[in-house]
Amino acid sequence: MIYSIQIARLSDVIFQTGLSKTTIWSRVRDGKFVPQIKLSGRASGYIQSEVDAVLTAMAGGLSDDDIRTLVSKLIELRKQNANQLFTDLAA
Repeated sequence: MIYSIQIARLSDVIFQTGLSKTTIWSRVRDGKFVPQIKLSGRASGYIQSEVDAVLTAMAGGLSDDDIRTLVSKLIELRKQNANQLFTDLAA
């Protein structure tokens, strides 16, 4: 199985959302936006499909509580995908 993830850097997310860096970080802290993943010791990025999902929810008028639920599920899905990759590689 081939795993493909597109990464968006903070500057890309700022451009896509029109939100400021401070607003994005505030929304992450409040559970209303997906957090970054570490790419290296000094580099981080956002999983593009997760950013797209949150933007779609925002565009659809979902409530803050619904967006928090979505973000929580996206983060859980990250863990499930990583565990599945590990299982596939160990087999």
